Amino acid sequence: MPFDGGEFTYRQRMIETIDEVLELFDVESKWCKGKLKTPDGWYCILGALLEVGAASLVRGVILKAAKAVTGHRYSRIEHFNDDPPTDYPTLIATLRRARQDIALGRMSWLVRVRAKLAVDGWRKTAALLMRATSSV
Repeated sequence: MPFDGGEFTYRQRMIETIDEVLELFDVESKWCKGKLKTPDGWYCILGALLEVGAASLVRGVILKAAKAVTGHRYSRIEHFNDDPPTDYPTLIATLRRARQDIALGRMSWLVRVRAKLAVDGWRKTAALLMRATSSV
């Protein structure tokens, strides 16, 4: 794989992000629908990702996990969060599935590139892509 050298760094950061979000949702009463964050500290999934500062880092892998868990394809994390059938157990199952997918490397090439960009910035990622494509 073209990203083997730095893959641990961004995959580890993605796992840490999911873990931080799971900590925010340690009890059902900390999760909400329809708002990023309530005045009393409840979060929707996007609000939690923004709170931990990594919304763009794991967005794609969470959407893929949501499809695997629910059987429904969502175009945005907010749509998954606010969908009437989405409940707390579904949310937690989706986040755990996303964590497992990251740990096992079950991510599309595009998700990997976006995660790499979020962690390393565009200059370092572009240089890595240039090296990877020049060897083809």
